Amino acid sequence: MARRPKNAPEPTALHLDFIRASEEEAEARSSAQRQQLEAMAAAQAERETALHKAEEALKQAADAQRKRATMARIRNIALVAVSILALLVGWFAWSTQQQKRIAEEQREQADRILGSATNIFAKLQRQMDFETKKEVLAVFQAGADHGDVTSMRNLGITYNYGYGVPQDYAKAREWYEKAADKGDELAMGRLGLLYQDGQGVPQDSTKAREWFEKAADKGDPIAITNLGVLYEKGWGVAQDSTKAREWYEKAADKGDPTAMLRLRDLYENGDGVAQDYAKALQWQEAYAAKVQPEETRRLGKPGKETAEALNDVAWYALFAREFTRALTAANRAHALLPDDVSIETNRAHALMFLEHKEDANALYLSNKGKPVSEQDNKLWEHVILEDFAEFRKAGLTHPMMADIEKELGVSP
Repeated sequence: MARRPKNAPEPTALHLDFIRASEEEAEARSSAQRQQLEAMAAAQAERETALHKAEEALKQAADAQRKRATMARIRNIALVAVSILALLVGWFAWSTQQQKRIAEEQREQADRILGSATNIFAKLQRQMDFETKKEVLAVFQAGADHGDVTSMRNLGITYNYGYGVPQDYAKAREWYEKAADKGDELAMGRLGLLYQDGQGVPQDSTKAREWFEKAADKGDPIAITNLGVLYEKGWGVAQDSTKAREWYEKAADKGDPTAMLRLRDLYENGDGVAQDYAKALQWQEAYAAKVQPEETRRLGKPGKETAEALNDVAWYALFAREFTRALTAANRAHALLPDDVSIETNRAHALMFLEHKEDANALYLSNKGKPVSEQDNKLWEHVILEDFAEFRKAGLTHPMMADIEKELGVSP
């Protein structure tokens, strides 16, 4: 306002008010700053006083601190030592647990390997020479001493059948019982067989059933089949073909081939079930399907066992009126055993029922006078006569049958 030009207008009341307000504000700021500086100075003085007092207190406590210092250091050293010792004890405990766990895992792995090896030995025992069987016996004994349940069971089998040792049913029972006590279902089932047959123990069908049931509860298909046999035969239980069939079906569902054959026979004979050749064929085919891969695994290719199973498929297919399936199975069997005359009987029958009359007639006549079975030396024509009789009994006939009997020189 003082430096405004001479010709400038006079300041207004608003200008004067603004200037006055600015002066008041500047004065207020200045006053606040002074107060702040004064407060800071007072706080600094208080800190200096407090610091002086603290220094005096520290000085007074210094002597006492020095006196306690030695004891404190000793206590600290002791605490550190105890802590280190505790850590070492903990580490050693952890290390021991780790070593124990690793050792346990290694033991379990060794047990699995030992169990697998002894099972392989057991399967091959029949093919071994006497000295090898003795060596295998030593392996089983070492495994049993180690506590291996598979070795215990296989020792029982070794004594049961006399593999490398004199046959001893009592010792077989002892080893089976040791394995059974450890929960081995196969050993339980074998104990049942000993009691069923009275081998090394008094014959006792009730005890046989008890052991079979224990093994069956653990899922052993062989024991389940054997329970079916007890009910089918009425050994130690009331004879019950229906229950026998139920047990056989459970075992067959688990892949037991013996149960499949038992079911086949039940349906063939109508024992406890309605006679049903189609179902008999079904179970014979299931059995053949088990035989082929097993024989291939053992011998590298299917052979006699597979051919015989297929020949039986052909036989049951004939009674089921499945003539094409009969011929297919007979041809497969013939391809495996081309010199087996018994297989040719079913090939001839299938050709006849399929109306391949010339081929059937030629096959029937070409084998006249040949023995069909080495066991009973029965001639071809007599086997054909017996087969035709079975067909007629089942209501299965063909006009060629009488002509073939006449040409073969046999008559019903």
